[in-house]
Amino acid sequence: MLPTCCGTEMKVKIETSGFYEVECENCKDTVYIKKKSGFRPVLLDD
Repeated sequence: MLPTCCGTEMKVKIETSGFYEVECENCKDTVYIKKKSGFRPVLLDD
């Protein structure tokens, strides 16, 4: 699922409800990947 850069898989740096920020450990290139919109966070009442 994660892209590759410099011959290795990129690592997830930040994960939010809308996207992933992945970074190459070798060249420090950053890519933003949008998540599928099928999941929405739900506020649960107490």
